[in-house]
Amino acid sequence: MKKGLLILVNILIISVSLAFANSKTITLKGQLKDARTQKGIQGVSIQFEELTEGTFTDENGNFEIKVPEGTYRLKCVLYSYQELAVDLKVRKDMNISYLMKPVDYQAPVRITAKIETQAKQSPLGKFLALVEYVFLHKLWE
Repeated sequence: MKKGLLILVNILIISVSLAFANSKTITLKGQLKDARTQKGIQGVSIQFEELTEGTFTDENGNFEIKVPEGTYRLKCVLYSYQELAVDLKVRKDMNISYLMKPVDYQAPVRITAKIETQAKQSPLGKFLALVEYVFLHKLWE
């Protein structure tokens, strides 16, 4: 029983090794640009969901990575941009280019502005403004 299982495991390992040995390595080059400015984006994470390989774009938005021939889902991620996901059939060396859309960013509203407005209107607002002033200015000095 153990001998048969050992032989089966060895056959499986050899089969997988031969499959990867026969797979062709493809060079995938590309550039990611800002959809608004059309300039290359630096620091974008380039990942393939099916592989452990990944890379980042350079200062001009360019990247290069070697992957086995196959079909993959390419994910491009950078904070302040919408995530880009593309299905690729990689059969030969390729050059690709995509635009990434920036995420609109709104600065957070300061809470103190609301408290200062309330302070002009009610005694409770004045008290809250005083507590805020003491907490932020006197306790942290």
